[in-house]
Amino acid sequence: MSICRTRALVWALVGMLVSLCSLVGAAQTVELNWYGPPGILMAEIAQEIGEDYAEVNPSVKVTVTGIGQSTEARPDVFITQVLGGVIPDIVFVQSADLGWWVTQGFFQPLDELAERAGFSSDEFIPGVWQQMQIDGRVYALPHVVEPFGLVWSPAALESSGLDPSEAPPTWDAMVEMARKILRVEGDVTTRWGAQFSVGGWNTTASVALALGAQLGLPMADDEGVYLDHPGWVDVIEAIEEIDSMQGGPSAWGTYTSTHVGRQFGAFAQGWSAGSLGFGHIGPWVTGQVYSLNPETRLGVGRLPVFGNGESLVIAKGWNLAIPAGAPHADEAMAFLRYLMSREPMEKWYRYQSSLPAQLDVLRYLSQDVLHELSMPDERMAFSLLAMQVDQAIPPASPVAQRVIGELQTVIQRTRGGAANPVAILAEADNRLETQLAELQAK
Repeated sequence: MSICRTRALVWALVGMLVSLCSLVGAAQTVELNWYGPPGILMAEIAQEIGEDYAEVNPSVKVTVTGIGQSTEARPDVFITQVLGGVIPDIVFVQSADLGWWVTQGFFQPLDELAERAGFSSDEFIPGVWQQMQIDGRVYALPHVVEPFGLVWSPAALESSGLDPSEAPPTWDAMVEMARKILRVEGDVTTRWGAQFSVGGWNTTASVALALGAQLGLPMADDEGVYLDHPGWVDVIEAIEEIDSMQGGPSAWGTYTSTHVGRQFGAFAQGWSAGSLGFGHIGPWVTGQVYSLNPETRLGVGRLPVFGNGESLVIAKGWNLAIPAGAPHADEAMAFLRYLMSREPMEKWYRYQSSLPAQLDVLRYLSQDVLHELSMPDERMAFSLLAMQVDQAIPPASPVAQRVIGELQTVIQRTRGGAANPVAILAEADNRLETQLAELQAK
């Protein structure tokens, strides 16, 4: 029996003991409700791992519910269920959303539960673990992490007479390389030099957040919102500049209409065809690129340094929380201990491409599983990036989710020079300050 299988079995048996202790005198099986996987692929692997757990722990049944109704995409569904008395035991939650749910009282602190189950902070990537803490208490466990790197098409660079072996060290150097890669035929952009404004905070607002983190720009805390800082103006203008250089929103809209009619689909197909020079994506997206064209090869590196900032590795991720009032909190935590052991996370990784947030599991997968699966070098590069994560985005704050939404709006309104970023950021800052005051008054 392999070491990883033995460890997974040990944690499953621990879960069985927890369940037996809590079920003395009761005959029924404990059914854990695992709520809100953001898509069918994640739901399928979650259910399979739940069934594996039940094989060695038959007193617990794990049922995956709320598929496609994550707390990020459909918060109204989760709120309605909880107010109706149907409280799940485990919930998927994005780092960006955690602060809001905690301040509204939906999630319970996990410090004591996690300690009893054998979790410790030093087993997780430090920059990711810190994002689970609000007012000194832990409210979720990091599950998978998506480090954002600069990804590029060697084919696009080579055909433009550029060296594809290394990432440009600075933002300005990347812009100049993007100018050489860009191809326009008539009024149509046929090859993108650098595409960041794809839509959704994963690929657009996260660029702004990552560049802001390099510069150490303040965003929001319990006392105030700081989007009117002049540094944010520089960041938004830089993103708008590289967008406008390539034709702006209308050019990207024309490009997407020639590829399955979806921005994400166009992005992935662009990479797989070598028609994009640079981008800002994570390992899950590259998995979709490879599914379109297994022969695709991508370069991966750290984001270029913006202005006088410092090089940082920024990440987002999915985490797992236990709601306040969950009927089986101890059993849920025991299952999470099993889920985050090597064998279940290897299965998750093979199926989903997302990287584990635990350092020892990530090192094991990088050293053994990647080579066994003959994974391309890009996957290894993302694993190495994950081990270097400096911080997750955004900093935990009751208004963090709203700030991300405002940044997304600012970017969309300034693309193509449609608005003045100074005025738009000041407007967003004032609106968020009002919302923060309302939260503090509760």
